Amino acid sequence: MMESRIRRLATTLMDASTDKDPEVQEQIRNSLSSLGNADPEEMLECCGEYLRQHEKLPFPFRALILFSMGSVIRSHLQDLGKGSAAAAAALAAREMTRAK
Repeated sequence: MMESRIRRLATTLMDASTDKDPEVQEQIRNSLSSLGNADPEEMLECCGEYLRQHEKLPFPFRALILFSMGSVIRSHLQDLGKGSAAAAAALAAREMTRAK
């Protein structure tokens, strides 16, 4: 199965999220949020998969992805299926209770 353009672009952006420059991080956060406008459910799923696959990604960079997910959820709450919203909430809860 071919990976969608949204998924490829989101993954590339998340891979770049470890850049130390705050301006770059802000642009990545904004880009991920904007990408979520095209397909919010796919974007949330992609972010969740990325965080699960990159367990050792340091907290500040995990937070950047979670903030982007939050932005997508706030913008598209009415459009999201209950499954997507529940999965994102479970992921956020898991991230908040992670051991250091």
